[in-house]
Order: sequence, then structure tokens, then C-alpha cells
Amino acid sequence: MWALFFGDYSPWKWLAILAGAAAAIDAGFWFLEPQLVWYVGLSGVLHGVMSAGTWAHLRRRDWDAWILVLFILAKLAWEQTHGALPLSGPVGSLHVVVDAHLYGTIGGLAVALSLRPNPRPL
Repeated sequence: MWALFFGDYSPWKWLAILAGAAAAIDAGFWFLEPQLVWYVGLSGVLHGVMSAGTWAHLRRRDWDAWILVLFILAKLAWEQTHGALPLSGPVGSLHVVVDAHLYGTIGGLAVALSLRPNPRPL
């Protein structure tokens, strides 16, 4: 993801996106899944990065923007209807909490909608 999206926002904007994705995951778990007693990983925050970067590509009308949109939507739809993608879990005794991906995507996108991406990647 770093190679695809690193130049889309300044480091401070990326920090805000990461914080927004993490906060959305926390809020989603707190309010919508109070029965969840554990969560480990950064995959939800990475989905926030992906949604923010995709938004930057859409705003610039980059050639890959709609491919990224379709990928994110298809992945989230699959996970919400069928669970984790094949080969992504369980790992040992840990299972993928796919709702973290949805909440992170929403949080990252929400912050990105309030930011102006770089006109061209650095």
C-alpha cells in the first residue's frame, strides 16, 4: 500500500487518516460489538489507508481509481456476507475480525473527505 498511496497526502494528513481509522474501529467495536473481548492487528487501519488513497485517486481522476473502488467494495461485500477471505484466517487460535475492515474503511474515508490530497503523488 505504501508504494501505491504514499504520495497522496502529507505525513500529517496520513497521521490524521490513521487516527480517524483507529477511532472508527474503536467506536464501532464499543457501540456495535460490545461482546467483542479481543482484537489484535492493524488490518482495519490499513483499510482506512486504502480508502483514503482511493479517494485521492478518484479526485485526481487517476486511471486506477475505479479499479481500486471495485476492489474495496467487492472485498468488503464478501467479508460482510461470507466472512474472511480464504487464506486470511484463522491463524493459530486468532480469527480475523472483518468488521474492523469495514469500520477502518469508513473512518479513513471520512477523514479523507475533509482533506485535500496532493495534486500529483510526490
